[in-house]
Amino acid sequence: MTRNPSEKPKSRASAKVGTTVTKDNLKALGADRLADLLIELAGQDTALTRRLRMALTAVHAKDKLGKEIEKRLRTIQRSRGFLPWDRIRPLAAELDTLRQSILGDVASADVGQAISAMRLLVEIAPSVYERSDDSSGYLSDVFREAASDLGVLWGRQANRDPAIVVTDLLTLLDDDGYGTCDRLLAACGTALGETGAAMLRTMLLARLRDLPASKGNSDYHTDIARMQVIRHLRDLADAMGDVDAYSEAVSLSDRQYAYTGDVARRLLDKGRAREALDWLDRETEENSRFYKENDDLRIEAYEAVGDRDKAQALRWNVFRERLSLPHWKAYQRHLSDYDAIDAEEQALDHIRNFPNRSVVLSTLLE
Repeated sequence: MTRNPSEKPKSRASAKVGTTVTKDNLKALGADRLADLLIELAGQDTALTRRLRMALTAVHAKDKLGKEIEKRLRTIQRSRGFLPWDRIRPLAAELDTLRQSILGDVASADVGQAISAMRLLVEIAPSVYERSDDSSGYLSDVFREAASDLGVLWGRQANRDPAIVVTDLLTLLDDDGYGTCDRLLAACGTALGETGAAMLRTMLLARLRDLPASKGNSDYHTDIARMQVIRHLRDLADAMGDVDAYSEAVSLSDRQYAYTGDVARRLLDKGRAREALDWLDRETEENSRFYKENDDLRIEAYEAVGDRDKAQALRWNVFRERLSLPHWKAYQRHLSDYDAIDAEEQALDHIRNFPNRSVVLSTLLE
């Protein structure tokens, strides 16, 4: 057959387009051909079979999807065989798919059923951890996300009882030995509401009062218990956007210095710069190993209250101590052209005489 001279030959690139595995190219195969391929593959892959069954349930029996997911989760919970490293990621992927189905398809049909399934997903975490090595963090990421989703689902439940939310929340937090519920309380602001938050805060403060006072570094178990309750109080304050409650929780700790910057950050975000400075002024280099880490917060607070001289002085000091170029550039931006020339000469002289030559080299390379 003679090709028409006006026809352009198909390029190799265009010939490959139809064979690339993309959504559009797969659509061209047609529903029947795709179904045949999936059935063939599902016969060799039990994970794919389960996923297809869930997808079919979501379409044809959406009201039963939550129960199907719970059935699968209980099977995983009952399993006792050790999970080698190469099975961790596939299991995490399956659990995450189930999590997304609960949050999406199940919740759209029945929030109560979604809450039940998501809670079960959170509760199976210990049984999975105990027979696996999750050093990769794949499993813990999914379980923590599920705990956060549970808080969101509680908030979507109509006519929820704050007292029940508080009870369920404390049960999960108390039983959590793996950090699975670290993000749960922060996601419960809507679910708790002002009433639930007040109830929970009262209960946590009562727990704290009932604990014995710390006896110092030797009293590890008491310290851990107190720190856990105070952490819950901090998380509750964040969930409700209450910076005063957060600072009060920090004040209850024997390690206030570790959270000074956190309090200051929250106060600055609320436009309360002078109070942020008050907290930062409690720190000294002698009583806080975080003192220098909070220098940027001090600069921000000085600027917010209009104390430009102190902000500039601190920028210069940070540059002198660490040869920090970001602080030098910020310092320079706030100078007049005339002053900037003198400051640049001083900075270069300081760099030449800086004792740590590796830091000097790194600074010059920047």
